[in-house]
Amino acid sequence: MIIRSGTPVIGQRVEVFVNLHKNGIFSIVDREPKSKSPTSGRVLAYAERVQLSDAVFKIADGKYKWILENQCRTVCAVCVGYLVAVDTECPPDLNQVVTYNPYRDRNFHTPTGEIVEIAKLIHFESQVGFIAAS
Repeated sequence: MIIRSGTPVIGQRVEVFVNLHKNGIFSIVDREPKSKSPTSGRVLAYAERVQLSDAVFKIADGKYKWILENQCRTVCAVCVGYLVAVDTECPPDLNQVVTYNPYRDRNFHTPTGEIVEIAKLIHFESQVGFIAAS
């Protein structure tokens, strides 16, 4: 893990997304309310592996449309949840791949096309997520 604005704490509400400038690295952003955290909204750290619980997948409509119109990469999709672990191995029960590519689909999805909007536990690694198969 590379610290930037602060050290992420296990149990902290964070946002995770693929960093488009650092190949294979995820950015971890503080999503605690401003009243609880002075680093709210800031990138706390970068990591190759991140695990979240109670995760919700979000897509910014405006940025998504901009990507399609301009055929240019920018972050438009994130996962918000509670930090479980950083730079640890993927648990064996998380074996279902979840990906996001705005040029293929508007949603996060599995290789079979199943749309994924929430996950009890997700492990991010190698620019994809892994959840328990349903």
